[in-house]
Amino acid sequence: MGVLILIYLASSSILKALMMAVFGLLLGTIGMDSISGTQRLTFGIIELSDGVGLIPVIMGVFGVTEVITNVEEVIKQELVTTKVKNLLPSLQD
Repeated sequence: MGVLILIYLASSSILKALMMAVFGLLLGTIGMDSISGTQRLTFGIIELSDGVGLIPVIMGVFGVTEVITNVEEVIKQELVTTKVKNLLPSLQD
């Protein structure tokens, strides 16, 4: 039901919505199975037996989107061409 709601809300691109849903489901399966106690998708790393924390995932997704946003922006550099003058006080000063 959640996948269907995700696809409905992301109506612009169904493929992107399905990819997000599958990626989220894969992240959710990492860790120890609560019923049988077997390790799922931990690849022998003990730190992953508790699963993936919510805060690191949110920080990682935010960081990736910032990097992609910054790469897409056109870098605009303005060159200052004004001359520096009137540094020393004049006779009237």
